[in-house]
Amino acid sequence: MSNGPLRTRYLTLETIAELWAPELRHQLPQDELLRLLRLGIINVDRIRNGLARLEIQPPDHQLPKADSRVDWEWMVMFCHKQEFPYPRFWGPEEKEPVKGVGQPDKNRNLIMQLFHERVDAGELKSSCAAEARELRKIALKQADPAKVPVARYIETLIRSEYNEIKNSPKQ
Repeated sequence: MSNGPLRTRYLTLETIAELWAPELRHQLPQDELLRLLRLGIINVDRIRNGLARLEIQPPDHQLPKADSRVDWEWMVMFCHKQEFPYPRFWGPEEKEPVKGVGQPDKNRNLIMQLFHERVDAGELKSSCAAEARELRKIALKQADPAKVPVARYIETLIRSEYNEIKNSPKQ
């Protein structure tokens, strides 16, 4: 495989799961990512048609096949819906070059700054997961959405401090 993003219009869900799972670094095993992608075909199409996402997930045999093909536009909608970063292995021709090492630290610093501001203001959510989702929403307004970490990463980032604050005796 070349060092840059793939320059193909369509990829199968199976190929995406295989190449993307290592990028997501233990957030999801490849088989779970593939299932989410298969379910995503149904939900993204529903969203495009103005319908709500499925509330009850269908069994595997009713999901689209793993060899279903999708394009970059679909992938962008899927990433937005799941709050996942865009895959680095694939992208449109006009995609900007990937910035140098250090970019994730800037986002980590932004997330921690936002977290501390919310702590100081006494605005913490009732759970660490809810706080992570809130921090992501705020960060999406202030930074490039493609560079904002997913809520699960944010939750891991803030968990120890969050628990320490929540478990400390009230002043």
